[in-house]
Amino acid sequence: MQPDLVLEGAQDLASVPHLEQYFGVWGVEEQSFRALVRRFDGYNLAEHLAHVRGAAGHVDLVARARRDYRVASGVAVIDVAGTLLKYVSSMDDGTSTVLTRQQLRRAAADPAVNAILLRMDTPGGVIAGTAEFAGDVAAAGAKKPLWAYCDDLCASAGYWPASQARKVFANELGRVGSIGVFTVLYDQSEEAAKLGVKVHVVRTGAYKGAGVPGTEITDEHLAEAQRQVDRTHEHFLNAISAGRNLPLEKVRELADGRTYFAADAKKLKLIDGVQSFDDTLAQLAELGLQKSSKGRTRAMTEATTELTAAADPVGATLAELKAACPGAEPAFLLGQLEHGATVAQATSAFLAHTRAELANRETELKEARAAAAGAGVAGVAPLTDDAATSAAGKAAAANATEAFWADVAEREKGGLKRSAAVRLAVKSDPERHAAMLAEANAARTTK
Repeated sequence: MQPDLVLEGAQDLASVPHLEQYFGVWGVEEQSFRALVRRFDGYNLAEHLAHVRGAAGHVDLVARARRDYRVASGVAVIDVAGTLLKYVSSMDDGTSTVLTRQQLRRAAADPAVNAILLRMDTPGGVIAGTAEFAGDVAAAGAKKPLWAYCDDLCASAGYWPASQARKVFANELGRVGSIGVFTVLYDQSEEAAKLGVKVHVVRTGAYKGAGVPGTEITDEHLAEAQRQVDRTHEHFLNAISAGRNLPLEKVRELADGRTYFAADAKKLKLIDGVQSFDDTLAQLAELGLQKSSKGRTRAMTEATTELTAAADPVGATLAELKAACPGAEPAFLLGQLEHGATVAQATSAFLAHTRAELANRETELKEARAAAAGAGVAGVAPLTDDAATSAAGKAAAANATEAFWADVAEREKGGLKRSAAVRLAVKSDPERHAAMLAEANAARTTK
């Protein structure tokens, strides 16, 4: 935009901070834009600058720069009112998109905030910074429930970020839309010619200095301006399509610059409902509380899972399996490795395997005893009289029995159950076990 503003004290234009943000592509409801231009027409810039440079004006700007969100029932309410500008302006009581983005990020990280509500009452504004504002709305909405409320007017560059909220509501007489962008070029060459003024632009390129007052706006200049407007417009449409989950062609049909009253905007799926601000705030507060409670539960579950994983990592190594399952057969260990078992899983499987084997052995022993009893023999076949009565044999058997049960006791001290300890003691020294059985058999035979 290059508005034809008549500013008294124009020599002080360079003293206005961020004055350049008023020039370029705009996304604003046109009636509001014309009112803005009329406001600046005949503006006494010298008086304005004197006020800003004074203490009162400085304090006002500082206060506006520090404006932050308010929290109601766990909801951070962020006001987006007036003309959208990238930076705080002393010439317009609008909203800085940069400062609003900072508020969004603080609210998203604030543990006292369960949800975020953008309260929009804006005709739109400059395009510069608007896409970034919309991006922060989407990012904050990915962390916490974020809704937008169109309070009377949410148009053009104001609707762009609002469309990125999870839900959008408006009051009954609220107007939504004015989708589109524009810029203004003034050809003042004829006026300059009538005044006998010839303006020369010394340039390095065909488009450098385009639009300088008193010069002609060529067809090439207009085509380039149109290209920039079209490119910006496409970004705008794609953002709305993604945010509102609408087909791009449908959004393109709606982008004719008109605003729609809330009921019509709902039918066109530009908003989700027509209701009061208080109802919207109450509903979002309830949703935020529910999400926060679920989030805390999920966080506790994830923390427990992380602690468990840290204490018992997935995919134990062979060395870890051997240490956890002493005496386990190679085939068992290989099977656990192939399944990626943890130490806890392998230990549990090994104990179950051991219990099953002990049960099988007990069954076999009972069957052998029953068969031996039927043949008139106690236990297993007795040793020969010579071996049974040999003093050396009895001493060896007695030592084997003591050593066996001492081994079992040590394994129990290590945390194994008695059945598992017996199983491992048998496997670790089969000859000792055979000697113990021989001693027990000899004892039964002599009775």
